[in-house]
Amino acid sequence: MKRIILIFLSIFFFTLISCEKENKKMSDLTQNTEIIQNELATVLSELFNERNPNKYYVVGSWKKQKLESHFKYIGTVTNSKNEIINIVTQSRYEGKISKRAINSIMVWQDKNKYIGYYRISMKNDLPNKMENGILYFENATNNCDKRITTKIDFNKEIPQKIFRKCKDDFGDLYEFQIDE
Repeated sequence: MKRIILIFLSIFFFTLISCEKENKKMSDLTQNTEIIQNELATVLSELFNERNPNKYYVVGSWKKQKLESHFKYIGTVTNSKNEIINIVTQSRYEGKISKRAINSIMVWQDKNKYIGYYRISMKNDLPNKMENGILYFENATNNCDKRITTKIDFNKEIPQKIFRKCKDDFGDLYEFQIDE
């Protein structure tokens, strides 16, 4: 009987300690999320005010939070609907053990209305610049023809699909996704 009580108490204390550790992790995660959201608001404000396509903005810390996002302002276009569209790239690094990147082209209306994104496979596949409403993708990887530059026109509207040509008739197709 003593053995059963001892086992029961051991399980109870182990569960209690595990719950406390899990609560601390959740508390830390909530605090990290709040810190990142505050940093993100500040960075986006700077990004849209400066509109400097040569500057990267970093939110979060891989060492502290195992979550880090790199933002780069690409350009602005006023489309045929007279909407001001801002293009920003993001590479978000996350993962507890190894760093994994999630890359996207983010589309904003004016300075603060987030519209949606294109999920991009690799960081090297993100666009390099925007000039006169044209988004430019240069092939940087060894598998693609480096002489090919894909040009996507945002002057009329936000394209629903982007085909980024790699070589011959091969490439990647990206769809515009709206966050709701």
